[in-house]
Amino acid sequence: GSPTSDGRFLTFVDWSTGDLAIRDLTSGTNRRLTNKGSWLDSSEYAEVSVISRDGKQIAYAWFNKDFFYELRTIGIDGSGPRVVYRNREVEYLQPAAWTPDGKHVLVTTARKDGSNQIVFISLGDGSARVLKTLDWRWPDKLSLSPDGRYVVYDFPPQEEKPERDIFLLATDGSLE
Repeated sequence: GSPTSDGRFLTFVDWSTGDLAIRDLTSGTNRRLTNKGSWLDSSEYAEVSVISRDGKQIAYAWFNKDFFYELRTIGIDGSGPRVVYRNREVEYLQPAAWTPDGKHVLVTTARKDGSNQIVFISLGDGSARVLKTLDWRWPDKLSLSPDGRYVVYDFPPQEEKPERDIFLLATDGSLE
């Protein structure tokens, strides 16, 4: 999960049900944001989540009933849940950051063909704009600069080595 910028809330997965939940760090209370039922009712579940910069929305990965991941959003109060991005060619996805204007989410995707991509998903129309296609290796860390102009990510320079290099990628595609 992720914390709000003011440090009051923290998102997480309630693994007793698979629901996306939020913890109020001031009061110490937890509240589920989704309500899919028990594991007997549904094998769907939430995974990685990231809170918008204004602290009002959460983007999260959801493993759906069709056995692949989609990107969803929901209000921090549990209102307005919706599926933003759904693509059967994407087996897994991980949201990393919201753009400063709140119109896109930076996501890493793992595709059926074995490649991975760094993409922006539009919250308006659900379209995906690919910033970088990678081989089978996956960035462990992915972040967006405060002004939204750059993505920083780590990546192993050699296939069999644990070392990782750090890359800076312009979001307009002009340089890496």
